[in-house]
Order: sequence, then C-alpha cells, then structure tokens
Amino acid sequence: AVRLNQVIDMVSSEIRNLIDSVLNKDNEKYLSERMDGISSANKSVEMKTKELNSISRIIQKNKDALSALYMDKVKKIITEDEYVILKETFNKSISEQQEKYAKLKNEIESLKIINVEKPDILTLAKKYAGFEELTTEIVVNFIDYIEVGEKDMYGNQDLHVHWNI
Repeated sequence: AVRLNQVIDMVSSEIRNLIDSVLNKDNEKYLSERMDGISSANKSVEMKTKELNSISRIIQKNKDALSALYMDKVKKIITEDEYVILKETFNKSISEQQEKYAKLKNEIESLKIINVEKPDILTLAKKYAGFEELTTEIVVNFIDYIEVGEKDMYGNQDLHVHWNI
C-alpha cells in the first residue's frame, strides 16, 4: 500500500513543479492554450445564446400564429376541423421548441458554471509559490483526484494526479 507521507511528498513535488512551470516564462504556450480554452468556451456560450434567442423568436411566432388562427376560426375563415388540426400542429411545434429551449438553457448554464469554477492557474501559482506544507486548500485548488495504480510484481504502485486546472 502507498503510505500517506509518500503521497504527500509526491503531490507536493508535483504541485511545486507545476507552479514553477507556470511562473516560468517558457510556459507562455500553456497559458495561451488555457486562455484559448476559456475563449472557446465563451464563444460556445455566445453561439448557444444566439440559438436560444432564435428559438425564443420561433416560439413567439408560433404563439402569434395560434392567436391569429383562433381569430380566423371566430371570423369563420376556417372551419372548426381545420382549426383543431392546425392548433395541434402549432401546439406541437411550440412544445418541441420549448423543450429545445430548456435543454439549451441548461447547456449554457453548465458552460458558464464550468468557466467560473475553473481557477486561474497563474493566480494560484503566484498565491502558492514557495509553499512549505501541503494544505487542504492547496490540494482542493490544484487537484481533481489522485489515481492509485495496481501493485506491480515488486510491490510498487503508480500515482497519477488529475489536475483541477
């Protein structure tokens, strides 16, 4: 079994290496990729918001058409049977669009939450540079989870850190 002090030492070392690489000028590529990821997520939110607005307009047009349809029925421009058939068609379309709207709105909220919850690696690196002792706060800010591998024939186990950033 992996001993706790071994895990703490390994995680401390990995976090120090990450902090050093982030604060090192050679790591501009990593930071640029990270910013591109955030920019991409923002573009996705923007595109989905435009689609949401479009769906909203479609729903409103269908509701307006349904109102006009009722007026046509009242004015005897269309028969009761035609009204019922067309009303079902418009109601079905409205319902489908409302489902799309709700799903898309949830996707947008999820993307926004993911964007907000992602810590800024440069800020974290500056904040914890030179830390002496591994704390719960540091672990929570940097690490999503740690995977402990199976023992090999010599009793060794691999540890793999999954970063939260």
